[in-house]
Amino acid sequence: MLGILFIIGSLLLVILSFIWGIKDIRKNRDQEKQKKYRVPAFLFTIGFILSAGYIVGAKRFNDNMDLTMSWMLLSSGFLISAAGIFAIGHLSQQKNTDES
Repeated sequence: MLGILFIIGSLLLVILSFIWGIKDIRKNRDQEKQKKYRVPAFLFTIGFILSAGYIVGAKRFNDNMDLTMSWMLLSSGFLISAAGIFAIGHLSQQKNTDES
């Protein structure tokens, strides 16, 4: 039961971080790139660290499959949400420059 809660919590955390990133991209739409893409860069860094930690430490958690699955969901979810947020910000910037 606790493992299912870990997995559901991981999914909710990824969804909330994706929503947070989209709101931040919309809020900083007209800012420079360094400030605009701060949240996707942060999520990518967290996802990369979790992925590297998964590769290094996954052998220790062979018995606890739920923890391993939630770890995989978090790392891949953060990487995918960072890519999605970056793509949304980039496409909205292209759309704004095309309209001008």
